[in-house]
Amino acid sequence: MPHSGQTTAGSSGSLVAAGANATAQAATVQAINGQAQVIRLQQPTPVMVGTELRESDALLLSPNAEVLVQFDDGAKMVVRGDLQLLFRTLVETGEPDLRRKTLQIIKGGLRYLSGALTQRKKVAFETVSATVGIRGLDIEIAVSDLPIAGNPA
Repeated sequence: MPHSGQTTAGSSGSLVAAGANATAQAATVQAINGQAQVIRLQQPTPVMVGTELRESDALLLSPNAEVLVQFDDGAKMVVRGDLQLLFRTLVETGEPDLRRKTLQIIKGGLRYLSGALTQRKKVAFETVSATVGIRGLDIEIAVSDLPIAGNPA
């Protein structure tokens, strides 16, 4: 059972938010092409330039959409169409050893480029089959039930 402020993927793959979200801003949408929505406190809201993303938010993109997100630590992420992404943990400030970022990719693809301040905290990407820890690099991840560009699912 999720505790207050968590977002989980339901058994059918649908997104369910639980509890209140009192977390400070952790990321901002810098650009958008196509349609996307953020689900916060079980309420879907259209994504626009300037939309703030926070811990426990779910980000959903329509097919062929792209969104550029900038995190408070300077890291940037481009998320691509038909994406379902949960912002599990976004601790961007405070003691360096306690800073961390955990993003759960239900499906879809993204490219993440760490920022100057990212080196002092942990970044992890979770999927149904793997967890990838990142320290200061540029990474591209795609999660799909079907092959993508000749690569296996």
